[in-house]
Amino acid sequence: MSTLTQQEKLDKHDERINYNLMLQCKEKLKQGRIILFAIAATQLFGIFGGLSANISFVVVLYSVILISFAILGFLVTKMPKKAVLAGLAIYLTLEVLGLLIGASLSFFGLLIKVAIVSGLIKAYMAAKDAVELQVKLDAIEERKRQRKLQGEDK
Repeated sequence: MSTLTQQEKLDKHDERINYNLMLQCKEKLKQGRIILFAIAATQLFGIFGGLSANISFVVVLYSVILISFAILGFLVTKMPKKAVLAGLAIYLTLEVLGLLIGASLSFFGLLIKVAIVSGLIKAYMAAKDAVELQVKLDAIEERKRQRKLQGEDK
């Protein structure tokens, strides 16, 4: 029967915590990514509307928005909070510009806009949680490294 040293027990405990935190972090990032991709997908309605009305400016605008949110969806794994905040800033800026140039706003359109902003806020909260989890993961790795260095010194 083998007995584990205190350091080995601590390492195994940290590995279990590390694994659980890593899964939580990936899930939070996945939530943010899905929301950004969903917003990108909603821009297809604008593209199809522009195509059916034969308004190339609308098609280009919605295409740029779609590509921007798709790129942010990919970037959310590298810089979660910045990517989501950029998406929120882009969306709110475009909506304010739309209102300033006189775009009409229907009740259904307002509901969609509220849902998108709510989704972006939820994505930001998930990104914030993911960053906090990553800090915890880094702290665990640092503890493991310190224990290993102390073990080598003896």
